[in-house]
Amino acid sequence: VSQESSMEDTPERGIPQRVLVLGKVWPERSSSAAGVRTGDLVQAFQRQGAAVSFVCAARVNEHSSKLQDTGVCVYSIPLNREALFQKVLQEVKPDLCVFDRFTLEEMFGFMVRKHCPAALRVLDTQDLHSLRDARETAFKRT
Repeated sequence: VSQESSMEDTPERGIPQRVLVLGKVWPERSSSAAGVRTGDLVQAFQRQGAAVSFVCAARVNEHSSKLQDTGVCVYSIPLNREALFQKVLQEVKPDLCVFDRFTLEEMFGFMVRKHCPAALRVLDTQDLHSLRDARETAFKRT
């Protein structure tokens, strides 16, 4: 979790009311464990009463439609469209941004920091294969 501002900057840090998830692809429960994990995160935020939005560089398809059917606002933003992403940030005003992989944090994190400085930023490492490889190597050495 990366947080530069003080926890006291927000009157009620508690449960985020507006969550923005940034994904490389639309979550597909039937194709990968990562899709299940991302879908579960979205549902958990919704159960807590948060409005959830999802930004993805992939084109809108049946998976984004399924996500939208669950009440999630979906945004398909092509890469290198900073002005469009800035507009989404201004519209959503997220309290929490979840990046589903480090490359998305590298692409969009600086804009979140700039335009939503009080938003908590979370890097979900569910698909961090280098961590998996390091754990496997360490396990084999023991």
